[in-house]
Parts: sequence; structure tokens; C-alpha cells
Amino acid sequence: MKEIIIIPHIGIGQLKLGMAPDELEKTLLQMKRQWSNSSNEAMQMERCAETDDPNLITGRYMDNDSFFLVQYRNGKATEIGIQRDLSKVASIKLFGMDMFNTTAECIIDSLMKKDNVICNEKDLQLGTEYIFPKSGVRLWRERAFHPKLLKDPLYMEEMQAVLEDEYQYQYFQMDEDGFLHLTDIGRDVAEKIYERHQFFTEQLVAAGVDRETAEQDACRIEHVISDTSFQKLKEKMRGTD
Repeated sequence: MKEIIIIPHIGIGQLKLGMAPDELEKTLLQMKRQWSNSSNEAMQMERCAETDDPNLITGRYMDNDSFFLVQYRNGKATEIGIQRDLSKVASIKLFGMDMFNTTAECIIDSLMKKDNVICNEKDLQLGTEYIFPKSGVRLWRERAFHPKLLKDPLYMEEMQAVLEDEYQYQYFQMDEDGFLHLTDIGRDVAEKIYERHQFFTEQLVAAGVDRETAEQDACRIEHVISDTSFQKLKEKMRGTD
């Protein structure tokens, strides 16, 4: 696997701080040929001013394998960012650490031996942004997780709510054309419900209820009766046949 080395205050691989936009973009295309699974694919490139400061320009460069974010000030690269997508085809290393396959805690502990850290949270284990001023390195993650959170009642309560919301995806799925399909778990549930529906519909019709009403009442019963009660009823009815 290709290695891309981060050198503090110098750059990421062949991309160097201080490069002009045209030079950096040319170099990036050369790097792409070394890692890309689809070297013929064009890399999307854009530069735009995102603030009122005319001297500050943001460059975004992406393809299927990578995403780079570069800040230019006065026509020179002052910050180069790289996203973890590239770690699928290349190993991105800083001080010998694989930055996208080493836990955040290990990386932070190692960098703190070399530098002070500025974190957006008091608890360093739960931060999402870390700045190491002397090394000129800024690290970011969308969310923070640490195993100790599993012992936090409030966190676990929030996670339970998330899980309960996710349970809906056990039963039906919709494809890109808008068709609904039963998943394997959903199919099992549906077959059990259908069996109950048929059973109660036929029993109610046999008792003299008109079929339309029997169907409606069966729909109500099939969802509230327990498996145990349903099995006992089936056994009872078989015994009277």
C-alpha cells in the first residue's frame, strides 16, 4: 500500500505548504496516479472565496478515493487537509503512526508528548477537534466515542433511544425504485402475522361473523395476542376437529 508521509510545517506527501494553487493542483494529479484505482477518472477541483477576506481562498479536490481541503492565503497554501477516504488505498502517517487506523486516544497521547494540545472539550478523550500548535497539526472527527461512555447512564439512555429508532429498519426496506421488500427478519414476522390473520378470520366466519367484519377483527387480534396464547388456541382447535 502506498505511504503518504505528513511532515509538520512542511506538507502532506508531495503537497507542500507555500505552494501556489496551480502548482499544488498539478502535484496532486501526479500523486493521484500513484494511489488511484481509477487513474483515468477526473479529479474534481474547485476554488472559492468563503469569507469576506479576498486573500483567503479554499480549494476542494476530490475523486472516488480521496478528498483534500486546502486553504490559500495571498496565493500560497497555508493549510492542507486530508480525509480518511484515502486510507482505503494509502497509509497516511505522522511520526510513524497510521493516522486513520490508530485510535484517536493513542494518537493524542503520542502527540501530547511532543506538544501542548488545544481541545474543544475539557475531557480530552471526548473531544472532536484537537490543535497541536508547535507541530502545526489539527485533527478533527465528527463524533467522539470512548468505552467509558458505556458506563454513563445518560449516554446509554440516549443510545437506547437511537436503537429504538433504528428498530424500524428490521422489517421493511425500500429499493431505489421505491418498491418495498421484506427483509429476512421482516419476512419471519409477516409470516407469523399472516398465519394468525388466517386462523382468526376463519374461526370468526365459522362462528357466524360476516367475512368483512371477521377480517377487520382478525387484524386487531393478530397483533395483540401472545405467541403462547395463540399456540394454545391452535392446539385447542385441533383437539375439537
